[in-house]
Formats: sequence, structure tokens, C-alpha cells
Amino acid sequence: MSLFAGLCAIAPATAHPVTAKAIPDNPFLLPGSWGCIHDDSYRSDTYAVSGPLGVAPSTMSAWLGTPAVPCALCVGITFDKQGYLIAAAIKIDMASVPMTSNVQLTLMDPDDVSTLATFDLPGETYYPGFRPAGTYFYQDQLDRTVAGTVDNSVLVVSHGQMDGAWTFKQEAVWDLSSVVKTGDGIEALAPDSAGHVWVTSKNGVVATVDATTGKLLGSNNDMQQLGAYIANGHAVSEESAASIASDAAMHRFDADAFGRPVQTWREPYAKGTGVKPGRVELGTGTTPTIMGGKYVAITDNAQPYMHVLVYKCAKTIKGKRLTTSVPVFAACRAAPRTP
Repeated sequence: MSLFAGLCAIAPATAHPVTAKAIPDNPFLLPGSWGCIHDDSYRSDTYAVSGPLGVAPSTMSAWLGTPAVPCALCVGITFDKQGYLIAAAIKIDMASVPMTSNVQLTLMDPDDVSTLATFDLPGETYYPGFRPAGTYFYQDQLDRTVAGTVDNSVLVVSHGQMDGAWTFKQEAVWDLSSVVKTGDGIEALAPDSAGHVWVTSKNGVVATVDATTGKLLGSNNDMQQLGAYIANGHAVSEESAASIASDAAMHRFDADAFGRPVQTWREPYAKGTGVKPGRVELGTGTTPTIMGGKYVAITDNAQPYMHVLVYKCAKTIKGKRLTTSVPVFAACRAAPRTP
């Protein structure tokens, strides 16, 4: 039998459905999978869709750069109610001095991934390994894109057709400059099921915003006072709580009776002495993942092995909070930290 004939005789893959406990719906997120980075409120990265079985496969691709700014790194994709894609790409202008970077939202046709409309978030100075504000975003229940900016505000942006052309439209600006100061920037944001949008800054500020009105409810700078840095997203539960990883510790924050963020517990981990390959900062390289509502997992940056760390995420517990620490991958010497 020829190689060609042998390949043609290969049967499609057999489906092996996986069942799991459903993650609670969040009334302030677009229903279903793909409403935010890492899929859902728990940041589970588990998508309720079928995988390809190899039957007449085909692929499509799109370039989100331009001749003037060719470098465009797609860092996340959400889908709206009609199945259109909203992609976030880090655009790097290497011709500018100093180099600048910003996140550009791109509305894409699901049939051919062509660009229908774009929306630029504010730019900032770029350095290798840096992720600009707006990398973490979500689609709210009204099908609007919600993203943070380096200007220390949150933009709420809708999309649709106007006069036959697709366009983005800025609907609201949530001003957080009173708590996130100049020189800082918003890192990530996520709504909980009670309508608090949990917002973190790169320099360790945690704030809550009313998901309906955009009103600032309160802020907490416990992490900032300790010099903590945040370089990832965070997970939220239906308990008006957020699981947030700084570069030195795993944290839980709860909303008080007025919706203000209060640090409930903090568990330090091995921050590391250098940035390992594939990482962008010291500390964990992961957004926390809530598992079954009972546990939350991250990785550390220990030497010589990184570990998967699993904590009990409840507000109060008896005994140790860290339940599991498992080394993964090969020993790897960390590179010097990028300034």
C-alpha cells in the first residue's frame, strides 16, 4: 500500500466526550464559553465545545498587523452572541522611539476571519516581555467588550452595524484614576455574580466597580504596600470573592457590605530569582484557576523546579490552606530578570 493510500484509509478520530460539573453561570458575563480570557469566571480553560475529529479539516488564518505596524500578537479571543470574534492583539510599533505598544480590539467574521472593525486602546512604552493594559478583557451580558487601559480607566465598548458598516462604539468610561495612580496601569478585570467588577493594577491595587453603573465601590492597597506586582488575570466566584495571584503570594479578597475589597487571606509562595523561559515576570506565570468552587490552583517560580500549587479557597478553614505542591517539567535555570 502506498503512503498516500495508507493516509486516505485513516479513519476519523473517535469522540470521547468528557462530563464534568457545570461551572455556575455568571449573570454579568456573556453566557456560554468564550465570554472572557480563560473561558469563565473560574478561569477554568475548559470549553464546552466539541474538538475536531479529522473529517475534511480546513484552516483559516488572519494577520492582524499592518504594513506600518506589522508586529501584532493575538493574546485573546472572545465570541459575541452571534458568533463573531473579538480578538485582542498587542500591536508593537518598533519604528517609534521609544517603542510603543497597545492592545487593538478586532471584530472578525466567523466564516472567513476577515477584519470587520478595529478599536485601539491607549498606547504605552514597550519593553520585551511586557503586556500592555487591555490584555485581559471580557464580554458582558449586554455583549459589550470591557477592558482596562494604561490611563487607569475601564472602557465599555459595543459593536454593531451602522449605515451598513461594522463599527465599535465606546459606551462608557469608568474612571479609576483616584485609586490607580499615574505610572501604574490596569492589569485585569472580571465581574463576580453579585455585580462587582474586580479590577487589579500592575502595581498591586485591587478595586471594585459596580458592573451596572460603573461606580467605583472601593479599593485596597495591601499588596501595593508590600511592593507586590500583578502580571496575570484573576478568578472570581459566586461568593463575591476574587482569587488573585501577585508575584509573591496567592490572595483571596472578599467584598464587604458596601462592595469594597477586603483581603481575606494571603499565602506566600516561591517567587524565584529569575524569569524562566516562557515567563514575562518573576513569580507565578498563571492566572488562578478555581476548581469545583473548593480549590484554587497556580504555579510558583521555585528553583530548580516550578510547582503546581493547590489551595483551599474557602474564606476560613481548619488546618493548612496549601493542599498540594507538585513539581513539573525539567529543572530549568532562570534567566536574569528583564528590567
